[in-house]
Amino acid sequence: MDGTVTGRIFRCSGLGTPTGLSPFTGGTVVALQGNITYRQAGTDGQTIFPADVVAIQSVLPSHDFTFTLPAGNYVLRVTRYSDALPGSNATSFAAIVVDRGRTEHQDLPNLCM
Repeated sequence: MDGTVTGRIFRCSGLGTPTGLSPFTGGTVVALQGNITYRQAGTDGQTIFPADVVAIQSVLPSHDFTFTLPAGNYVLRVTRYSDALPGSNATSFAAIVVDRGRTEHQDLPNLCM
């Protein structure tokens, strides 16, 4: 039996959500099987995402994404925001553990601060 993950994408906004706009946006969410690792490079670090893509979903603004996945460790990652400017490399991600028969809620945070 699989588990379910559902959530929304917070708008990428460095100064908060403009008045009158929903804090949630649309975009492409990718479910990656595995764990995030970090690599030290001099004084900076680098986030390494798992390579195993198990699901992709396009989400309309202010709508939920939903994945049904086998139990295990996953990283949910926004690879494209629906309201991003061309050439934008903004992203968001969250690690989650999926348990059999359970539904987990995990919003993807605004990491554009």
